[in-house]
Amino acid sequence: MNLEPTGKQYRISIATMWIVEKNILAYRTDKNAVDEKASALEWIDMTKKICKENNLMYPIYHYVDISECNTVNRDSRLIYMNATNNAKAVALMTGSPTARIIGNFMLGINKAKFPIKLFTEDKEALAWLREISAADENAK
Repeated sequence: MNLEPTGKQYRISIATMWIVEKNILAYRTDKNAVDEKASALEWIDMTKKICKENNLMYPIYHYVDISECNTVNRDSRLIYMNATNNAKAVALMTGSPTARIIGNFMLGINKAKFPIKLFTEDKEALAWLREISAADENAK
């Protein structure tokens, strides 16, 4: 089951974004989207805008659903993996257990500079983000 948007929705060229809760921002790519450098940069800019407009922490925790995305090219992957000014952690939703295995392999090759984990269930993804957020708050 995938998380459904609530409240105000924000659009970039290939995705919809919305606030899930205080420290968590959702990003869902459109069906058959091709994620390229320009859309990765849009994600960063829109995240800044949403956080500023809603007085949210920045960087923020991200729930990212790419389960229906067609392709995430190398340039965009590199931007995402190095977006430490934009992301505290990313729960990455994939479409199937097989896609999760492939995604974990790709993450092993392209090391992110923040916690990132692949999921097929939104409840697990959100629980993980909440756990990391709470641990970060307690460490302050």
